[in-house]
Amino acid sequence: MIGNPNAMGCTPERLDAMQRLLRGAASIEFVSTASRGHATKLCREASERGESLVIVAGGDGTLNEAANGLAGGQTALAPIPAGCTNVFARSLGLPNDPIEATSRLAGALARPRLRAVDLGSINGRRFLFTSAVGFTAEVVKRMHDQTTSRPRIRQSWFLAQAVSAAHSYRGRPPTMRLSAGGASFQGVGMVAQNARALTFMGNREVNLARGAGLDTGSLSVSILRKVGLETLATLPAMIIAPGHRATLHPHIENLSSVTALDVEALGEPLHAEVDGDYIGAFERIEFGAHPGELSVLVP
Repeated sequence: MIGNPNAMGCTPERLDAMQRLLRGAASIEFVSTASRGHATKLCREASERGESLVIVAGGDGTLNEAANGLAGGQTALAPIPAGCTNVFARSLGLPNDPIEATSRLAGALARPRLRAVDLGSINGRRFLFTSAVGFTAEVVKRMHDQTTSRPRIRQSWFLAQAVSAAHSYRGRPPTMRLSAGGASFQGVGMVAQNARALTFMGNREVNLARGAGLDTGSLSVSILRKVGLETLATLPAMIIAPGHRATLHPHIENLSSVTALDVEALGEPLHAEVDGDYIGAFERIEFGAHPGELSVLVP
């Protein structure tokens, strides 16, 4: 079991409670992460030792690291949602409360069933549910300066930064060229989804692209052609509305069943993020889909 002590739901008391619940069902060894990338190293070592399962308590960033250590191996992942939004764990059907989720996982250990789920990749790095380039990733980059873990404050801050970024993008020509399936597109931002939910607003799934799912064998991609204050006035409401209405927005191009996508900067290097974590700026980016590459415990 790996725990991120910096995650919102990983207080010492909660971690102790999680371990007590799990030790009633299985023999576990607990390790805390000490730095960025540590979960990847720990999971890779567990996979090389032939461990049957790694339980990971943390947010989506920690789970992303874990997936990069387990991808393509035989060791399965069991997530415990302990961050702010917990998109991946909730996409698997787990409750957002970490103690309740741990109790459900402990019950699943009695008769373990595994599920193979897809992973996406950006320049070789795996992602669980989403990766963005350009406008959205720039907003995530700004979020890294905001350290609070309280979900409502983070959501309000994200919206404020999105409005600020929109000002800087008004009237800007396309910043990227995208190529997939023999077709070419231009835009100022894009989001690749490997899971149906882009994120969560409270208990509500926020959906953007059609056809996204953890077992489709492909990615769903939404391209933002242009952005400005008029876009922010209409697009957010369409994203949170049921029925994937955002795909009808005149500034959105939706691509489904994407297995490979190339992105080229038309100027300055492009900001990129994976599963909510900013990873840097790049002149060229390659996206890929990896069917059934990660095994997860069915809660």
